[in-house]
Amino acid sequence: KNNMGKDIIGYQMNPEGDRQDIYHIIRESGESLERLAVIDILEPFPVETPRAKHIILTGSTLTLSEEMPDDFRTHTERVSEEVLRQVDNGIPVLGICYGSQVIAEKLWSGSVQPTGKWNVGRTKIIPTQRNSIFGESLEPLSITISYKDRIAGIPKKNILAKSPTGEILAYRYKSFIGILG
Repeated sequence: KNNMGKDIIGYQMNPEGDRQDIYHIIRESGESLERLAVIDILEPFPVETPRAKHIILTGSTLTLSEEMPDDFRTHTERVSEEVLRQVDNGIPVLGICYGSQVIAEKLWSGSVQPTGKWNVGRTKIIPTQRNSIFGESLEPLSITISYKDRIAGIPKKNILAKSPTGEILAYRYKSFIGILG
């Protein structure tokens, strides 16, 4: 239980405690999130997730453009299919970085492309339309980024925000919102 008396369903993501940071942000936001599932893309899909009313799909230091074992590709495929089943049932899902790339690639094959280098540092995220993540303002926001693969070639209607250079940094598909960062 979190400090609001609601269930938070989650699993330890890694020794660095990235998941704890997500919990802290949620607690501090004051949002009333009932039954939140935080899903580590590297771990088996939790059986408790069907009880979830909200899902966060975490990032990773992995990239889709680099070689990875076949069993991990198979696992990633299964997780993305289950997440999209949840989305089809109307469950709100937030995909962060690698989590957003995996879903983008599943929805729009070929949409995740290598940049050839790590993009790390501060940049502006410029909303392209008003939405629940960035609110009514279309003013740029400062964010910290760390990614090696970019998202490109998705339908314009799905794009929520871009960088100053035009790279897609956020998108929506039904109840799924992906943020690259």
